[in-house]
Amino acid sequence: NSLSMTTMGCPLLRYRTNMFIDFKTGTAVDNLYYARGVTHNISPGRFTTSLNMSSLLADGKYRSTYKTLKNAIDYIDKNKDDDTK
Repeated sequence: NSLSMTTMGCPLLRYRTNMFIDFKTGTAVDNLYYARGVTHNISPGRFTTSLNMSSLLADGKYRSTYKTLKNAIDYIDKNKDDDTK
C-alpha cells in the first residue's frame, strides 16, 4: 500500500520516518507506513509538508495505553489464584 498526504509543516518529518496510519477499516490498510519522499514547502504565512509513504507490511495494530493496561489488569485478576499456589 502507498499513500500521499499533505500536512501542516513539520520539520521533524524526514525520509524513512515511520508512523501508524489508521483509516479505521480494520484491514491491512491500517498499518505502519514509512516516508519514501518528503517535501517541505515554505512561503509567506504558509508551511506545509508533503509525504509519499509506503506500507511497512508490519501488520500494524493500534493499541491504546488504556486498552493495554485494561488487558493486563484483566489478566492479573483472572490469574491471581495461580500466584498463591
